[in-house]
Amino acid sequence: MSSVLPDAKKAATASYVIPILAVAISFFLSTAQGENEDFVLEIAIAQTLAIVLVCLAGVVLAISALFRISKTGPKGVLGPSIAGILLNMFVLILMIGGAMHATKLHAGNFWTKYTNNAGGYSVDLKGIRSEKMEQINLSRGGGTILVARRTGTSSKGRVMMFAEDVLLPIELADASDSDIINMLVDQHIAHWQGQETGRDPLRGGDRGYIIHATRTNPPGRMEFVVRRAGDLVYILAYITEDSDFNEEDLNRFFDSFRWLL
Repeated sequence: MSSVLPDAKKAATASYVIPILAVAISFFLSTAQGENEDFVLEIAIAQTLAIVLVCLAGVVLAISALFRISKTGPKGVLGPSIAGILLNMFVLILMIGGAMHATKLHAGNFWTKYTNNAGGYSVDLKGIRSEKMEQINLSRGGGTILVARRTGTSSKGRVMMFAEDVLLPIELADASDSDIINMLVDQHIAHWQGQETGRDPLRGGDRGYIIHATRTNPPGRMEFVVRRAGDLVYILAYITEDSDFNEEDLNRFFDSFRWLL
């Protein structure tokens, strides 16, 4: 019995000590990576798999120690073994949940609220966000427009949502809403190799349209909400391949637009 007792106690103790050490080492390695993003995803996956394997080994050690209680007695074995099982299961749940969340983030399938105080609006965007400012010289009407664009990219780049506020030049101050909107939407549709299929006026007093279009390469859809407010034009665009079209996402994106008054 004396030769069995140390093995059971060691297994019970190791069952809860090992996962603590594994998590501590993983945290240290994650911190040591700093801002270097090379292979970050691969390293995170490797660390997660290593901790999962260690925790499974910890559960095996704890169960093996419990099976020896009949020979060794519960003292020094029962408590540590139960603690080891609970701790390892807790870490496993955390790691699996974290891995699922990380996968979701990597794919860009998450929502965040974009607030444009300068433009006076807010909107929900899905995906990995990026920002861009550009000046575009107009072929029609003359002048230069200033475009501020915030884009959300999801489904591994197959779905894009972007919110734009376009500052019109003084040369277009007297142009009609339809002329301005047609000019801007035509530019977008041409860029994405699409064709307009219909439009509906906005309700609630906003000056603008909901515009529907199709894409040819790759086959897909484009939906726009375009509003004009003086020398600013606001554009929400949902661009997707046919296989990734999601009406619920489309509605949330468009319905989330709020003026900041």
